[in-house]
Amino acid sequence: RYKATELARLLWQVQDVKSESPLNIVLLDEMNLARVEYYFSDLLSKLEMRRGLENVTDKALKEKAAITLEGFQQGPRHLYVNTNVFFVGTMNEDETTQMLSDKVVDRSNLIRFGQPRSLGVKPNKGQFLASVRNKERLTNTIWKGWRKTTINANLNEWFNKIQEINNWFATIERPFAHRVDQAIRDYMTQYPYENNEYKIAFADQLEMKILPKINGVELAMPGFNRVKNNLIELMETLDDQALLETFQRATDESYNTFFKWRGVMR
Repeated sequence: RYKATELARLLWQVQDVKSESPLNIVLLDEMNLARVEYYFSDLLSKLEMRRGLENVTDKALKEKAAITLEGFQQGPRHLYVNTNVFFVGTMNEDETTQMLSDKVVDRSNLIRFGQPRSLGVKPNKGQFLASVRNKERLTNTIWKGWRKTTINANLNEWFNKIQEINNWFATIERPFAHRVDQAIRDYMTQYPYENNEYKIAFADQLEMKILPKINGVELAMPGFNRVKNNLIELMETLDDQALLETFQRATDESYNTFFKWRGVMR
């Protein structure tokens, strides 16, 4: 007999999206205590398959992007995780946790939290609840209204830089594929720009998606110095001093033998 978890029940209830349906966030707390790939890789693949199926009514097509649930007397059922569900996870990075593989990094965006500005600050739960009590619920209609469906022509020059970086990485045998390129394009297309400022979004993706691709490369490897200098030259145009300084520390041969990218602690 199939026993559904609370999460499975939620996903089953909200898989049929209506315009007034609220968005749902699934929080995976300390998600890397076990290897994420062991328990989440199949679902990640299903989430990727659902791309472009939001307005598709073909049941058979959606079933290919659905999770098959066995153990029912009437036969297997198909659970489709719709686009009104978001997955967010928290992680610690220490000797008790597992690092993320390329499969997970390619399909997500990582935000790192650095040193607190001051210690001893306690959360005020009552104040937080009071501030959100009368707020309008974020519905599927509002969310879809925020999303952009056309690409600003000004982004094309930044998209060309992705190919340029990939050509650099090919010289040290670390090229990336279509999935990384598409994820960067999607992120930059949806970024809430002000004054047509694209540097911040590109710097984000350089940190989150591109630099992890050269983890483990030996700093003394032939060709790496040229890649390093090209990346520094590019970063100097992004006006992100924290990113530039973090990259320079990671490529300082007086401290490191291999490139290890841990992201920017802002």
